[in-house]
Amino acid sequence: MATPTQRVVEKVREVLGSETGLAQSVAALRDRPQSLLLSRLGRRVGAVQSSAELQEKSGGREYPVFQVYVTRILNRMTEKFRRFSGTVEVVVEVRVSQDRLEGLTEDLQFYADVVTDVVERSRGPLGEGMTLSGVYEVVFDPVKKGGLHFQQTARVTCEVDLSRH
Repeated sequence: MATPTQRVVEKVREVLGSETGLAQSVAALRDRPQSLLLSRLGRRVGAVQSSAELQEKSGGREYPVFQVYVTRILNRMTEKFRRFSGTVEVVVEVRVSQDRLEGLTEDLQFYADVVTDVVERSRGPLGEGMTLSGVYEVVFDPVKKGGLHFQQTARVTCEVDLSRH
């Protein structure tokens, strides 16, 4: 049986990987119809919290990469007679890589906007006592050397309200 934390991560991954998730946002923000590349974006949504270096060493990666993980759980006990009623802080980490510095930050900003677009459109109930609040924060890391190329990462942090017995 999946724990509440695992269920939140899986639900956010489902939202991002669905037909109305990343692919639709990319198509809308680029003003182009969906293509085969866009439909494969959903398969690039992982659930690992690790450094770019470790992921690079573990095997070849297609970029952009999207990783979903939980960084903080806060049980506020706002609802009486519930074991948990609070928030789960979920991070969608976006990582881009290329062999040239030109355009790297612009690509990262675009994909961060894609994730925030999905969060904004998906705000509301996710089922199983989960509600995506729509509140988010985006943090951009500086460019660094990663493997044979340059890499840059952005973290989109959003809150999921969770209530369970």
